[in-house]
Amino acid sequence: MKINEKLRHLFCRIIMVDLVCVVFFFGFGSVCLAKTVYMGPGETYKSLNAAFSAMSGGDTLIIRDG
Repeated sequence: MKINEKLRHLFCRIIMVDLVCVVFFFGFGSVCLAKTVYMGPGETYKSLNAAFSAMSGGDTLIIRDG
């Protein structure tokens, strides 16, 4: 292999590793930022509308009895 080919191969590998890291970060980033919203008596949110307004994509809603 020539030096230029080796450098090109190394550069391509570095770019591929970077792309995998970016995809991994953005793919799991939203899951890591997801929260659990509680609704019901004694909780922060008393109604479904208030709970839904506080939620974003990936969040979980727990409805308490009462």
